[in-house]
Amino acid sequence: MLPVPGPPTGPVRCRAMRAVLASVVAGARPIGDILVDGVVDACRVLARTAVTARSAPRCAEGELLTGLEVLDTLRARVDRVCVTLLVEAHRRGLHLDTGLSVQDWVAQRCPGLTRPQVSELSTVLTGWDVLGHASIRDAVTGGDVSVARAARPQFVKVDETSGC
Repeated sequence: MLPVPGPPTGPVRCRAMRAVLASVVAGARPIGDILVDGVVDACRVLARTAVTARSAPRCAEGELLTGLEVLDTLRARVDRVCVTLLVEAHRRGLHLDTGLSVQDWVAQRCPGLTRPQVSELSTVLTGWDVLGHASIRDAVTGGDVSVARAARPQFVKVDETSGC
């Protein structure tokens, strides 16, 4: 069975967190550097664990199912980080510098996304700071609702009628 990766625990996590916080507080490492380093590290790990067409048939059924479950969790986490970064870029008006619409700007900045994914991210992004969307925003950032579900008009209507 494939090991399910998780965050470090116990003393290892405490030491790592103290080191990160100390470097940020001391101004030694800007939080942006830590973010970029984390994403680069995640890409390296995924490159090392790549499953090929030749190796997949050698996996047991449980390993295949666990691998799919873990990848689904990873995809959801990546979507949440992507939304967070896009929201901050949108708040700073970075899309305005290019003269592109939000959707075209997202497509340009994230060329690996499909058109539906770009549309979903753009919908969530433009509604992020809208009054009445706090429960949707909290659900997306907390991982309770996917970006795709939050982008659905019927989901937003349900949220607005509930008074949240």
